[in-house]
Amino acid sequence: MKKITWKHTAPPLAGALLVLLFFHPVLLGSKTFFFRDIHRFFYPMKYFLSQSFHSGQIPFWNPGIFCGSPFMSNMQSGVFYPPSILFFLLPFPVSLNLYILLHFFLAFIFFHLFIRSHGLSSGAAIIGAIAYAYGGYTISSVNTLNNLSATVWLPAVLWAHQMTVKRHFIHGYCLVVVFLALSILGGEPQIFAMGAGLLLLSALVAGSAVGPGQAVRQGFFAVGLCLTAVAATMVQIGPTWTDYQFSARAGGIAFDEAARHSLNIKSIGHFLFPLHFSKDFVTSPDSLTRFFPDGSLPWLLTVYSGLLALPLAVAGIFMGPAPRRRWRMMWAAIFGVGLLLSLGRHTPVFFLFYKLFPVFRFPEKFIFLCSFALAVLSAEGVEVLRKTLARTQVRPWLVIGALAAAMTADLFTHHRYLNPVWDAAIYSHQHPLMTPIKEDRELFRVYIDGQNLPPARGPETILGSHARWQAFSMPNLGMTHRFDHVGGKTGLELRHQYLITELLARPWAEKLLFLKMANVRYIVSAAPLDREPALAGQVTRINPLVFRLDTALPRAWVVGDLLPVKTGQLDDLTRAVFDPAVTALAPAALAGQYHRLDLSGVKSIRYDRPNRIHIVVDTPETAVLVLSESAYPGWRVWVDGQERPCLRLNLLFQGVALETGRHEVTFSFRPKGFSVFAGSSATVLAMVGLIWFFLARRAKQSYSKI
Repeated sequence: MKKITWKHTAPPLAGALLVLLFFHPVLLGSKTFFFRDIHRFFYPMKYFLSQSFHSGQIPFWNPGIFCGSPFMSNMQSGVFYPPSILFFLLPFPVSLNLYILLHFFLAFIFFHLFIRSHGLSSGAAIIGAIAYAYGGYTISSVNTLNNLSATVWLPAVLWAHQMTVKRHFIHGYCLVVVFLALSILGGEPQIFAMGAGLLLLSALVAGSAVGPGQAVRQGFFAVGLCLTAVAATMVQIGPTWTDYQFSARAGGIAFDEAARHSLNIKSIGHFLFPLHFSKDFVTSPDSLTRFFPDGSLPWLLTVYSGLLALPLAVAGIFMGPAPRRRWRMMWAAIFGVGLLLSLGRHTPVFFLFYKLFPVFRFPEKFIFLCSFALAVLSAEGVEVLRKTLARTQVRPWLVIGALAAAMTADLFTHHRYLNPVWDAAIYSHQHPLMTPIKEDRELFRVYIDGQNLPPARGPETILGSHARWQAFSMPNLGMTHRFDHVGGKTGLELRHQYLITELLARPWAEKLLFLKMANVRYIVSAAPLDREPALAGQVTRINPLVFRLDTALPRAWVVGDLLPVKTGQLDDLTRAVFDPAVTALAPAALAGQYHRLDLSGVKSIRYDRPNRIHIVVDTPETAVLVLSESAYPGWRVWVDGQERPCLRLNLLFQGVALETGRHEVTFSFRPKGFSVFAGSSATVLAMVGLIWFFLARRAKQSYSKI
């Protein structure tokens, strides 16, 4: 057995100490993260995932936003991402905190292993790992968890590939597939695409050192590994691709949208001259103008990887040993390409890239390439310094240790408050006037009039903005209070979500019919809605903030009259004149079969959260049950145990035809083709496992004969 020495234990110990240093308020107290997207998007998403896991269910559907929306098929949800097991094992938000911190530890460890696999010293690897794990890109990704999750696996992929090629462990390719699959399941396909490109480029460069034939062979293997990882994760990719077909972005993204969040040319200077995030970053009114002078929040807050990173990288490029010159030039080129692409609309390079790949957006993401390349080249620079010092009387480990301490202190000083935290209990806070909604135990939805909420007290601050969003349970935060929102925030805008967003932006007179049909019982607004002409006789003021929509329909109801859909556009709902309590819009062929009024009969409705809805109906005549749950491929319906066609009603919702009598109706959602996708993933993973086992066994037998 190989003896474990200090050089083996030092990297994980250093990784753990760095996590403790940068995130001790979270590890040692009751704090959690709240800034930007993590507060309004990822926290409620992971909370819902945690609740679903604890109830023993795979959350295919989320009834909490947009009158219901797919959940698992959203890659950002991380349902099948292995580290999500923390949400099952531990209470929330402890599980969320450890989930985030685990990725920083892994980023450090895998980057260290990657650098070491190329023959560099442990000191060089540690300094490079510090620059990568706590530099601008990675540490700014806390509020975009899918980017953080996908990012940390790239050094693992490159490490496993390098060790396989270097030591001829063919079965090591299986480990590469595993790490690539983890990057996919992490939830950011653009990061995976960049990582796959780096793997291919690295394989070609490594192979070319032997000869053109070996370069082709290694390139072929790299492509095959990426395709195998894709096949192994079809359980996630398949449903996500289905979602994309029903997305408002299915036809491609407009250039203005794709180029949004382009790196400002002036920001390049921040590679050397950092932005300083002080303790009062989120509480000072000056932060809004100092950091965000144009009023918008950049996607990436900082590009700074430490004052030493760039000088060390330059030394590594020009002073490194000749045998690795091709390797260093590759990373220098990657840095340059990443920088040009990250400038987005400020350079024609991104426009040409957009023409080839119109689905990529947010050019600042390409700083990921710069960050990774800079950390690699920094390690090369440290290695140059180490070898130079080895020829003198100075002990290299003292100087390299001092450099590591200086880089850590530098990044800690400037980045320790970049991801502000607050007491976890704040996520349960609500404005006192929201109490009537919270105390109502029936089934209903809520509409938050975000344009008409009480203004902030005193000067606007970042913390104040988040606290205001929290106080009124704005989407998607209402999910943590079991509020079902009529609107919401999502990463991939599906068509029904786009239509609902458009409807909610209309004047009250035009969106009123939709709010009734959508089971909106409460409207939260600081505007005097009871004096709004379009709402006269429709709403009752509960308190200065909360109004009850008296004419709202239940979550499910029965109608006996169907009108044919005219255009299939929003005008059918905003300009139509009909009583949705007794009439629904339906395809023309179905509409001609029903002309009966004044029916009732829904006895009970139960959500077997999150994927099933059980309804008991008693109707005196043939009728149609209307369910105000968003219609989407994957929904199926059974009446008294027999499957029936799931009807699309009122443009956005669904229902089923019923005969006279009492019926038990069950709506169930599962992504279309899920069983096929899951079977494909299971088959590929089983094959990879078998290949790994037999190759590893064969290698062990060969080794024992030596």
